[in-house]
Amino acid sequence: MLKILKRLTVKEVTMLIFAVLFVCLNVYLELKIPDYMSDITTLLSTEGTKVKDIWNFDAPGMRMVLLSLGSFAASVVVGFLAARIAASFSTRLRDDIFHSVLNFSDAEIKKFSIPSLLTRTTNDITQIQL
Repeated sequence: MLKILKRLTVKEVTMLIFAVLFVCLNVYLELKIPDYMSDITTLLSTEGTKVKDIWNFDAPGMRMVLLSLGSFAASVVVGFLAARIAASFSTRLRDDIFHSVLNFSDAEIKKFSIPSLLTRTTNDITQIQL
C-alpha cells in the first residue's frame, strides 16, 4: 500500500489533505446541528414563541439550515476531490502498467496470456480507484 501511495503527485496529496479537512468540517457541522435542534425544541415548548423567534437570521432555525447547507457543500467538495484524485491516479497507474507490460520480453509474455494481463491490470486498478 505504501508503494502505491508513494506514487501520488504533489497535486493529489494536496487534494487529499483538503478532502480530509472537508470531511472534518462536515463532521463538525453535522455534530452542531443537534445543538440547534435542542434550542428549537426549547423555544417550541416555551409559551409565546413566535415563528420569527425560530426563523430570524440569528435564530436557531436559520443557523441549523445554514449548517445543513454547509455540511452538504462540504460533502460535495469531498466527493469532487475524491473523484479527481482517483481518476488522475488510476489513469497514471494504468499508463505505467501498460508501458511496463510493453517492456516485457517474449519469454515473460508467454508466462501470462494477453487476456490474463488485461484482466489483471483492469481489475486491480479499478479496485484501487474505487
